Amino acid sequence: MSRSSVLRRRAIAGLTAAASIALTASAVSSQALAVPSPDRPSATSSTHSTPQWAKIPHSIPESQLSSTYTEVLEKQKVIPSPWDLEIAKGFVAWVMPPTPEDNKLLQPGLQNNLPLAKLGVALRYQSTPVGGYNELGGMIAYNRGATVAANTPFLTTDSDWTNRNGRENWAFPKIKGNFTGIPESGHTFTASGPNWSVSVTTRPAPKGAQLAIPGFLPRLLTLEQVDANGRTITSTFFGRRHIDVSKLMPVIVDVKTTGSSQLTSLMPTGTFPGFIADPAGMSLETTSGAPR
Repeated sequence: MSRSSVLRRRAIAGLTAAASIALTASAVSSQALAVPSPDRPSATSSTHSTPQWAKIPHSIPESQLSSTYTEVLEKQKVIPSPWDLEIAKGFVAWVMPPTPEDNKLLQPGLQNNLPLAKLGVALRYQSTPVGGYNELGGMIAYNRGATVAANTPFLTTDSDWTNRNGRENWAFPKIKGNFTGIPESGHTFTASGPNWSVSVTTRPAPKGAQLAIPGFLPRLLTLEQVDANGRTITSTFFGRRHIDVSKLMPVIVDVKTTGSSQLTSLMPTGTFPGFIADPAGMSLETTSGAPR
């Protein structure tokens, strides 16, 4: 074989090897580009973040939203404040004495307040911007200057629509509950969810019993909630048809609660004095802050 032929074959072999290396490098480079950086997700990676209204701080474990229910609430239409609310027949409320540890049941950000009392409410709204629904909740009242404010650490309804709006507009940590019964004298009204339940049985007070309204209740004018940014959202009820105190009916309220230690402390099992109010129209408006 001539020297020129040998050189020609070596040149061809070199070109073939170079081409092979180039193709391999190209493939490796393509694979590297296809792998998303840990610090920068690929275009197909999910960039969905938890909305602010789903991150409202809570002291009651049952008030935590599941990711599944958060997705349900994201589909609900938002109707801004103020809202006109019409309560149906059978608004039941009861008063529970506070304990030294009850400040820990307030939402984080409000736990430096000294509780005056705990309040339970069980009712049905017959008319609201999102329709009628059942509601049950526990509140803690405390002094706020010359007036009294209340925080609602636990509030459950059977309406997805109002649960989204309650969180969006007023920072109420609303959750979904299953309801049975009616909130009227002689009946049992129950709200329940995964691993928790609150059952309220209302019966007439002994004949001749006088309704003793706690002194702070007439001064209870505002509701305070804490949003995901730690801001205090203040809301005020404006009565369109005031509750006639003379028509409040005294009742005995038997409560049975199961769930976390926090929930059973907020709404303890026991027998408490309460009252049933006539239906009243109210308007709920955010007066400071904006939990967006």
